[in-house]
Amino acid sequence: MTSSAKPIYEIYVDDDRYGVPTLHLVMAEDDDGARGVLERLLGESVHHVGGEVCMDGRTLFRAGSYAAKPRERPASHKLPPLSGRDLIEPPRCTRPLLAQDGSCEGP
Repeated sequence: MTSSAKPIYEIYVDDDRYGVPTLHLVMAEDDDGARGVLERLLGESVHHVGGEVCMDGRTLFRAGSYAAKPRERPASHKLPPLSGRDLIEPPRCTRPLLAQDGSCEGP
């Protein structure tokens, strides 16, 4: 018997204590399963006033405050792929050994 991977859904929860939504990445059997997760998240706190379920950056459905007023997204909400110049390189030491705190030993 083979099993297929469950899809990953992005769930954004509008919590009235914060200025930005909380992101939850969840695996669910289907859209109805993801809707059930959103309903559970909204029921966990009176501060959870709305939510949005997305897949691959595409909104599937909204509830609560996001149903009345969809959340605002930046012009491009997908991150570009990393290039070599975007990667952070560790500091280079001219000494062969590092001190315990990670800095270069000696002058």
